[in-house]
Amino acid sequence: MRIAPSRAFGLLLVTLLAAAAVLIPSDARTDTATGVAHYVAGTQARAKGDFDAYAKSMSDALQELRGHSILYRHIAQAHCLAGRLGPALAALQHLAETGAYFELQSNEDFETLRENPEFIAAMEVVEANKLPLGEATVYRTLDDPLLVPEGIAYDPVEKALYVSSIRGRKILKVGPDGKTEDFAKGLASYYAGLGLKVDAQRRTLWAVSASFNGMLGHDESNHGWASLSAFDLETGERTREFVVEASVDVTHNFNDLVLDSAGTVFLTDAATGALYSLPVGSDELEELFPAGTLFGPNGIALDEEHGLLYVAQYSLDIAVIDLVSQEIGSLAQSDEVATFGVDGLYFHDNELIAVQNHPALDRIARFVLGEGGKSIDREEILARRLEAFEEPTTGTFVDGDFVFIANSQIAIYDQMEPPVAPDSLQPIVLLRVKL
Repeated sequence: MRIAPSRAFGLLLVTLLAAAAVLIPSDARTDTATGVAHYVAGTQARAKGDFDAYAKSMSDALQELRGHSILYRHIAQAHCLAGRLGPALAALQHLAETGAYFELQSNEDFETLRENPEFIAAMEVVEANKLPLGEATVYRTLDDPLLVPEGIAYDPVEKALYVSSIRGRKILKVGPDGKTEDFAKGLASYYAGLGLKVDAQRRTLWAVSASFNGMLGHDESNHGWASLSAFDLETGERTREFVVEASVDVTHNFNDLVLDSAGTVFLTDAATGALYSLPVGSDELEELFPAGTLFGPNGIALDEEHGLLYVAQYSLDIAVIDLVSQEIGSLAQSDEVATFGVDGLYFHDNELIAVQNHPALDRIARFVLGEGGKSIDREEILARRLEAFEEPTTGTFVDGDFVFIANSQIAIYDQMEPPVAPDSLQPIVLLRVKL
């Protein structure tokens, strides 16, 4: 899920970045935070009509947030507003190389260039990124159009899928024959269903949830609370439960999680920017990194061999955390690779599989990692803007392939006025791509 509940649903990049720039104290800033500060300075310069400073600040931000398509767009806009065609066209070319799409024709900042042949050619290259790419086959179709699913996990023992529901506050079990049943439902402190992970060895399903507007039975008294739950895969009973409560100033959103081979749980709090862990045998969640450390942390993946956690900072990039040294940095990448907009994130055979559901990208990407796991050597788009796509969210590995929720329809559901009309949403499609 993008960055709930503050996206509530429909996040504005500038809101997150401006808030994040304030959250992190200057003596704790990473390169990513420096990039955020430059971005905020650029938006302020634009508001004052200082287009030279606007261009410089966005270019400075790009030095820290490499390959960020939104920054390339801002740089193009700044140069265009300042009357510099050459640099504007160069920025648009870089934007196109990242694979991102933006509606440029209606952008008023490009008004003076709209009839320029070179600009039209550059726009056509960006427009090509809107076209579907890759192949995926239908793995399962779930008939409940009001499910509004977010998380998905696979149990290789029973060959069953588990799907969480934001609206329904439940977890659905999909058997190998495709038949569905409610696995967990109607539980206090299981709020809007988000990330799921199966521990097949210990026959446990781990699930995170958060309380926010849009879920059934929303109660303002626990708005902004979040929970981590463990369920027995054989009985469906909840065996463990951990809840963090909101305060006057702080809300929580346990967004996604990952497990190591020993059974330790790592989970992200998208609302505060904290990272939690539940060590094996512990009865308390531990704050591995405090609030404000990360920017809208979402999907999370683990390379256990190298002791690295990968965390999707939704509007920015992918952070890499060395669990031994406790060092945090951005995953190194080239200027043509866009790593923002990642919802689900998964480690597989020295690769990261990413579900990027930002409207500018809308794709399933494979990032091949370099030696040591702290850089991206190359990227491959497995599927992009397919017909079934309507805000893909997360995925799971099934028999060596990647199965993902293609049409969560979260954004459509967010915009509806109650009562929700079932015929305005489509059955949920799970797609499968070959790895």
